[in-house]
Amino acid sequence: MSRILRRASAVITALAVVVPAFAGCTQTANVSDLVMALDGNGDRKRVTFYTDTKEIHCVATLGIGREGVTIEGLVRQTQRADLTPVNVVVAYAEGTMSPAEGTQKFDISLTPVDASGADAGADSGDSSGASNNVPYPVGYFQCEVYLDGELKRTALFNIEYPPCPVTFIASGTVCAGYYEINKKCPIAGNGLSAVDPAICNTAVCCTCETSGWSCPQ
Repeated sequence: MSRILRRASAVITALAVVVPAFAGCTQTANVSDLVMALDGNGDRKRVTFYTDTKEIHCVATLGIGREGVTIEGLVRQTQRADLTPVNVVVAYAEGTMSPAEGTQKFDISLTPVDASGADAGADSGDSSGASNNVPYPVGYFQCEVYLDGELKRTALFNIEYPPCPVTFIASGTVCAGYYEINKKCPIAGNGLSAVDPAICNTAVCCTCETSGWSCPQ
């Protein structure tokens, strides 16, 4: 089942730290930074996310020194999981800000949804805290931010399948979309370490099937 990302909404907040010479005195508008992060303030920066990541944000740091600046941000998928080139805008946000003498944040938040446009599915069987009922699509993406229609900055990122569930896998729980089909993972969980493919030679492992995790009885 194909999955898309819901149209994003902009969350605009002002950073408390004031930088006097940054924007207000120059009567300009600029984008000083653009990052991908796990939070809407851009503190937990990442360039790689997973299908079961809780939140994915594209956060622009802006200097706004004049009225009427139109801010637009979009996320574009450039390649699918199989490296097939695509050009699909999966999220878009638009807004404006009042002039200020400090920096302000413009946040584009990505939300995974199913093909019908609604959250669907069940937990992936990973008890590590994943909260999305639908996985993010695997592939390569870029976030773009525009001021008054002019591209100012671009941030590249990718979404991958996670190595294995961190904790115990319950047989029958959803895994398709979150993990590759036929992926084998230890039933007891893998913790946060890298997965050694040979581990299933000695440990009890589950296999990701379209119907869910299949674990030995």
